[in-house]
Amino acid sequence: MKDQYDIGLICLLNNNYGNNLTYYALYKALQDKGYSSLLIEKPLDTPWKTYSPKLSLFMESPFEKDDLAKDYEDKASIKELNDRCHVFVLGSDQLFRNPFIEGLDFHTCMDWVRADKYKMAYATSFGVDYFEGRDAIRAKMAYYLARFDAISVREDTGKLILKEQFGVRGECVMDPVFLCDASVYHDLASKSKLLNREPYIGAYILDPSSEKEEIINELCQQSNCNNKNIIGDGEQSSEDIENEWNLKFTENCSVEDWLSNIENSELFVTDSFHGLCFALIFKKNFYVVFKEDGWRGRSRIYSLLSKLGLLDRIVSEKKQLPDTIQKIDYTKVDKILQEEITRSYDWLVSHIEQGKSTVRAMSAYDILDEKYDKLSGESHDQKERLHGVDNWIFEADASIKNLKESTDNIENKIDDFNLRLHGVDNWIGEAQQDRLRIDRLLSDISDRVNQLKYNIVVINEKLETIEELKAEINELKKGKIKKFVEKIQRRGRR
Repeated sequence: MKDQYDIGLICLLNNNYGNNLTYYALYKALQDKGYSSLLIEKPLDTPWKTYSPKLSLFMESPFEKDDLAKDYEDKASIKELNDRCHVFVLGSDQLFRNPFIEGLDFHTCMDWVRADKYKMAYATSFGVDYFEGRDAIRAKMAYYLARFDAISVREDTGKLILKEQFGVRGECVMDPVFLCDASVYHDLASKSKLLNREPYIGAYILDPSSEKEEIINELCQQSNCNNKNIIGDGEQSSEDIENEWNLKFTENCSVEDWLSNIENSELFVTDSFHGLCFALIFKKNFYVVFKEDGWRGRSRIYSLLSKLGLLDRIVSEKKQLPDTIQKIDYTKVDKILQEEITRSYDWLVSHIEQGKSTVRAMSAYDILDEKYDKLSGESHDQKERLHGVDNWIFEADASIKNLKESTDNIENKIDDFNLRLHGVDNWIGEAQQDRLRIDRLLSDISDRVNQLKYNIVVINEKLETIEELKAEINELKKGKIKKFVEKIQRRGRR
């Protein structure tokens, strides 16, 4: 991102071919005029979240990398761009429509841009021919729109809404896609990978229906052309809408494919405002098909076609088609278009030049807003600190709880250990009793052993006597009875 830009271009990029091309066209027109532009998306904290990935429909981004602002977290942080951009331009598309106002938290009302900065809107749209928001939203929006230096819209009904609902003056201008020469889009279309060698009916349909299917088939029949190439909104597949009609989408198309489909078609059919715009840019025969009560709104299509005298190209059902397809006379149409484009381009450039030369003071609103942001930042810091204290207290509580649990576990282990010690004491006591019993038993055994030893001695003595008797008996057996008798007698005399 560069340090300074002539223009801060406020946009909302999404996965829609017309959306991508309208912002690219405005960027390219300003770039060709010599202005440096910074594309500014909404902050990330708005209720509507960022479309991702941005610019994915282009085969490659046509924007210089330095010309895409970084993502800002909130409205307070995006205010730094007040010091980097001289003029702020609100881009086209339905950025004044109530769902966008509320969904983007008034980002497109430039409530974050200071009063000393020149603020303008180019070809911004309300989407429908009335303001859809509540009175409180309208009143708040009226305050912010009164801070704009210049406002232009892309439909006549938008001028009436600005005057009657918000009390501000507006100009009706052409959509930014008309500010670039057709050669810019031809160069993009030439990069397409679509191969259509045979003549075909091209179509860009956002909201498929059986009525639109009948119209396309009838136009194919009248044109003697059976080939159809139909592209959806970039997010739908043929399976997504198979209950709505029986036609197939050409899927996974880039912006370059989308442009090629229009440029090379024999006849083009669409229910899209930007589909209509590029049919005009490429000078195609076309029909616009949509219901009167459709969500997408009819005012922008009616406003453009009424200027060009082409309201007869709008149909809502097959029976409204003419018997034969009439070619559009682009001699008259181009004359009106060029007059409107020149007027629109002059309006844009004149206000940018006025904005670049504007020098003025900040308002009381800006000063109070700065103080509010400062106080909010300090409050946020205090909240962060308190949040840190809360986290510390929470962690301390958790630590205390863990410590208590650990203490309880230790106490339980001590109790268990004491129980085990008590068991050991009991075991030692029992062991001591067993030892006493063993000692007594050993003493008793020792006594018995001693008695046994004594008995053995006595027995040995008796055995000796017995042996002597056996010897004497043996002598008797040998016939020494006489000697034995004498000996006995001698013993007897003794």
